Amino acid sequence: MNQKGNALFLILIAVALFAALSYAVTQSGRSGGGIDKEQTIIKVAQLTQYISSIRTAVTRMRLSGTPIASLDFTEAGVGEDAVFAPEGGGVAWQSLPDGFATLSDWGYLTTFTVTGIGGADPDIMMRASLVTDLDACQEFNNRLGLTGAIAQDTNPLDTVIDAYPGEPAACYLLSAPFTGAYRLYFVLIEQ
Repeated sequence: MNQKGNALFLILIAVALFAALSYAVTQSGRSGGGIDKEQTIIKVAQLTQYISSIRTAVTRMRLSGTPIASLDFTEAGVGEDAVFAPEGGGVAWQSLPDGFATLSDWGYLTTFTVTGIGGADPDIMMRASLVTDLDACQEFNNRLGLTGAIAQDTNPLDTVIDAYPGEPAACYLLSAPFTGAYRLYFVLIEQ
């Protein structure tokens, strides 16, 4: 008699587990997640990891005596001042992920400033121009704690980025003449 009670108890547990599993599968299908969302998360994780490796290399190079003006961000750079050379920063060059932006390579800039960052001199930054992957742009901002609608820069032809004042990194909406495109930036050195 005791064995029949145990069998019934095991059947009830199995039914409850099956119901819980069915509920979990149903809810995951409703959440809007899926392969596209997962690919976006992976893409942004790769971007942020790459940015972090460049920032670490630049910091290490500066601490070892490389002057800011001597930093070389060219893909084929050689020597101790080259971020992408083994004897310099030692970072392996990476293009932007497929489908992320109209331009496939990062830009390294020394002529732009971000409102509320550093002093009067232009910052040293990396930038992805004409980003077309809105989901990746939003995910990048979310990781930085910049939630809500993506801010717009008032004048993308100017050398001052004012979409996110005081933020050393963000993805923002470009205004005319680049309507509908986004730009991602990351300040490597505030000046």
